[in-house]
Amino acid sequence: MNTHKINFNMNVKILEELMRLVEKRKRSEFINQAVLEKIKRVKKEFLEKELEEGYKLRSKEALEISKDFETVDLEGWDEY
Repeated sequence: MNTHKINFNMNVKILEELMRLVEKRKRSEFINQAVLEKIKRVKKEFLEKELEEGYKLRSKEALEISKDFETVDLEGWDEY
């Protein structure tokens, strides 16, 4: 796996928990996995938001199409 060394700031309490729970030689992998999980969640939330906005934009168009075909849809149905 191709890696790159970086420096970043971390909340002291989070760092203490990390150091307490994860072995020294496994911290980089732990952080990589945590960041990857967060990236996947953010991407999923972004996609869901885009889909929701798309559905909202198309809802008016879908209603107009439904009204245009309403008479054809009801042809051949018994009157209620």
